[in-house]
Amino acid sequence: MLYSPDLIRMETEISVSDTRFSLHLVQAEALSMTLSGVRCYLNGHNLLCLNTTDTVTVHSGQYESRGLCFRPDFYNISLNHLVIEDDGYADLRARCSFPDFHLFLKRDETYCGILPLSADIYASLRNRFTLGERFVDAHDTDPMWSCHARSQLISILCLAESAFHGQREGDTNQVIRYIREHVERPMSVESLCQMFKTNRTTLSKMIRDATGMSPMEYVMEERLNQSCPDLLFTALPIGDVALKYGFSSPNYYIRAFKRRFGKSPLQYRNDGLDKLKEYDREMLL
Repeated sequence: MLYSPDLIRMETEISVSDTRFSLHLVQAEALSMTLSGVRCYLNGHNLLCLNTTDTVTVHSGQYESRGLCFRPDFYNISLNHLVIEDDGYADLRARCSFPDFHLFLKRDETYCGILPLSADIYASLRNRFTLGERFVDAHDTDPMWSCHARSQLISILCLAESAFHGQREGDTNQVIRYIREHVERPMSVESLCQMFKTNRTTLSKMIRDATGMSPMEYVMEERLNQSCPDLLFTALPIGDVALKYGFSSPNYYIRAFKRRFGKSPLQYRNDGLDKLKEYDREMLL
């Protein structure tokens, strides 16, 4: 399947699309805006996750924005807004491992589509946006551009999820949040202890109480789990996926993946493709 560059585009202004989900990475200074009827005041770093039905009016203040707007079928050809908003989507998600897109769809008294960001996660997201833009711009010359761009989108959505959960959880588990937001970085118990100014015993208890795992078991779990969408929804070589998620070699990644999931990354990818083909056949009946 050759993906069209029309399915994803970059923006420099905060805007809403009637066909695309919109992610806007915003650095704001006294920004006053109305988002879907809610008056908002933004300072510092934020991520806006906007649906096709949202409305945005900027009133005053200054901001710098990098926007990534994508149609659901850029994530996977089987997806569209009607499928995602259907009551049966939860079952389809469980079957095919699709994302739930709740950051774009969920709205309540505590969340209107705006995620405040730490300087650290803002920098990580900015890097992902830059890489995504680079791959989208290379659609004429790089036959793998859509896989590379989709891989960056997968990471952006993962970081956004972490920011959302961090907003709900507060700062009670900074170590857990750091690990899930930086799986690509080298990590050890010693480096985590140094970073969070604690000792091995306290660090181990903190992570085990939260996850039931040792610190390095949890690092491995996050790396493996976060790599799964890249296997399912891109055609990136296994070695590239391994490198992206902090593994020292493809063979190490393959062994660790097989221990965790009972199958190799390639088998996992092929099984996922078979499920998607089965679903597509059912839709044609």
